[in-house]
Amino acid sequence: VYAFQERGGCSYFRVGVRAEVALEGDRVRVTALDRTLEASAANPLLEFGAWAKFFVAGWVDRTKRVAAHTQVKIGNRVLETRVVGISIVDHEVRVALQLAANAPSSAPRDR
Repeated sequence: VYAFQERGGCSYFRVGVRAEVALEGDRVRVTALDRTLEASAANPLLEFGAWAKFFVAGWVDRTKRVAAHTQVKIGNRVLETRVVGISIVDHEVRVALQLAANAPSSAPRDR
């Protein structure tokens, strides 16, 4: 993960992480493991703060769970997307989606 700051002085940080992803019922679980601050180039005070933060809390694993589905309304149709598979293969996150569209909310009238 690369982070750049262009306002208020230039800064650069490179953070390494080993990630795990899983589908748990109706939720996607993403966990960041083994986080490390690999490189930085910033104001010395910012660099010290970043290293101090990683020393204190950087090696703590973090997990986030989010809904594995959502609905999008396009015109008078609702498109439902659902994650049905997720994995990390060759440093890429691969997601399998299932899409379903409902019938229009108002059918056209015959003349």
